[in-house]
Amino acid sequence: MRCFLFIVFILIVSGISCGKEEVEQIEVHVPEGVTVPEDMVYIPSGEFIMGHPDEPKTRKGQKVSIDAFLIERFEVTREQFKLFKPDYSFHPKKAKFPVSMVTFAQAQEYCQWKGRRLPTEAEWEKAARGPDGRKWPWRKYYEHPNNGFSGFLPEPVDQRHEWVRMGAAIRAEGHHAVVRGVERLSGAPVRAPDIRAGAALVLAGLAAEGETLVGAASHIERGYQNLVGNLNSLGAKIELINHQNI
Repeated sequence: MRCFLFIVFILIVSGISCGKEEVEQIEVHVPEGVTVPEDMVYIPSGEFIMGHPDEPKTRKGQKVSIDAFLIERFEVTREQFKLFKPDYSFHPKKAKFPVSMVTFAQAQEYCQWKGRRLPTEAEWEKAARGPDGRKWPWRKYYEHPNNGFSGFLPEPVDQRHEWVRMGAAIRAEGHHAVVRGVERLSGAPVRAPDIRAGAALVLAGLAAEGETLVGAASHIERGYQNLVGNLNSLGAKIELINHQNI
């Protein structure tokens, strides 16, 4: 598998400021003796709000209680599924895209092949929305900064070294991350931990002074089709390179 880096060369965005925004993090305690694989997240037991009152095909916002479980951080990609089913075909440029055109039975068989299982509907919704009825993470909502973030990922927000390395001012207050606007960000070598954070680092690199090197760009490629080409068409100067040649 090839690994790529994004190089973001110059500042093309001006006048960007960060107000005081708080994203609520959910405190997660992994029980002693439970090992969480690197590619998974531990979701604790307890109640969560399932569905919405305006959606009759859901549980209409009822509180549902489920046991703790583990769920993978990312969707299964097409190239991952092909390891299980060699005759599964796709365009090479979409190897990092989530697998599609798969039956329920095939999905079950893939999970069993990996020694895992499919999540239940309730498990999937709790992992995506958190316990307090947050909105879906793949849509844009502006009413509250918690929307789009389940909060379960066990990561100390004020210790996100990628942002601190670029000069961001972030601190933790209880279960909240407080982001204070700074005059400028500085280009630095950073690493994309996942899809959305990787895209955010690319945008931060565009707003930073100097060159920014974003590693582990395969996450970004998987989540955003032709991100480099689209941003460059708007005036950015980004190059996708093979890190093995650096």
